[in-house]
Amino acid sequence: MALSVARFLKLDQKQLQKLAGVQKCKSCGVPLQETITGARKTAKGYVCSDCYFKEFSEEVERHPICVPRMHRG
Repeated sequence: MALSVARFLKLDQKQLQKLAGVQKCKSCGVPLQETITGARKTAKGYVCSDCYFKEFSEEVERHPICVPRMHRG
């Protein structure tokens, strides 16, 4: 069924995003736009760059790459 102009103008932001098929971040729910928010594919689905790097840094903190040592010098 076609959408009339009058009905289109009455749509709210959420309905417009659904109509356009916009994906949302699986962590925070922000609408994903590659050039603005980023769209990184993970095991959970697509997430924004902020959530991706937040989760990535938390994972590195839990499993450090090297043994922490005192820096001398």
